[in-house]
Amino acid sequence: MNKHTSFSVRQHHGFDPHIRVARQKVDFVLFDWDRVLRPGGLLWIDMFFCDKKEINAFMYLFLQFSYRKHKWVLSPKSKDQIYLLTLLEKTPRSL
Repeated sequence: MNKHTSFSVRQHHGFDPHIRVARQKVDFVLFDWDRVLRPGGLLWIDMFFCDKKEINAFMYLFLQFSYRKHKWVLSPKSKDQIYLLTLLEKTPRSL
């Protein structure tokens, strides 16, 4: 595999919607995805949902890696919950 090859990671319903998702679990999974993705690789998170009151904490977790946002959509799921759909591109970073 040459150095220009990039990967994409797609997350779809990976977190059980009937169990509250712990921020630590999301942080760990994001760190693992970041470790696998190369610069230029895409991270597609589809139908992630959480409580509206927790969305700022989860947004911080998703944005802490300074990925380029290609798509970022927040949509209400119910009165108290919100869906997130996002397509992010890993940018080159110095070590």
